[in-house]
Amino acid sequence: MRAPGNSRAKLAPTMTPANSRLKSSLRAEEHLGLLVTASNCPPAFDGAIASRFELTSRGDRVPGRLLLPESRSVPCPLVLALGDAGQSLGTSSLDFLASWVRAGIAVATIDLSLHGERASAKFSERLLTAIASDAGSLDENGKALLTEFTRQSIADVTRVLDAMEGLPVVDDTRVAILGLGNGAALAALAASVDERLSAVVLAANRAVGIPEIDPQRHAGAIAPRPVLILGGAENAVDRALFDACGEPRTRANADCTGTALKDADAETARDFVEKAFAG
Repeated sequence: MRAPGNSRAKLAPTMTPANSRLKSSLRAEEHLGLLVTASNCPPAFDGAIASRFELTSRGDRVPGRLLLPESRSVPCPLVLALGDAGQSLGTSSLDFLASWVRAGIAVATIDLSLHGERASAKFSERLLTAIASDAGSLDENGKALLTEFTRQSIADVTRVLDAMEGLPVVDDTRVAILGLGNGAALAALAASVDERLSAVVLAANRAVGIPEIDPQRHAGAIAPRPVLILGGAENAVDRALFDACGEPRTRANADCTGTALKDADAETARDFVEKAFAG
């Protein structure tokens, strides 16, 4: 296990990209409040061992799910998966990760702020509208909401990594993050500030028009950890994000028209992560 003082993520209250790092506004004294209980296994993950966890992040409670291989060597490597905007623990968009669990990789997912169990009748729809809008059409309230959502999401990732460090079934030296759509932007930002993430997969990347939360401005800080960009051959966002990443970096064409990876693309991502874990 890495020394906590060397691995804590740094998150900025202003999200300014000076020196390509986001500084921390997290209070170190906040109690994690981790609760772990047995859970029903989703149908696609039949045979896995499922647990529900819940923890505190910046005063909010974050629900999550951990899926472990039934036949496994303990501790297991882990991938933390962040779905696209609007997706939650109850959706099937991350079911492609069932093959990863069968291959011996644990999978963790969470409900991001204003999603799933954390939904708000007042703000959730506004957030989805802000995420789907281009920067030119966002008013100040939309920008503020999207920026705070991003800040909270990065804090949530940090807190999940804190929680996973305390579980003997997880190998905290082999932890990857995978993001889809808006989740890819969040994954890139989280990886740029938390060195405990040893491999990064970013798929179906989308433009982020607010400069301080644009992953292209921070992706260089992920190096020297390996990054895989999955997307269309002609996608300008994918190309720009790839160019912003340091080495080692890999780019692969993928069918990212939906909100889940196709089987072949999921296999490409898994091979990349397994090689990173082995290296």
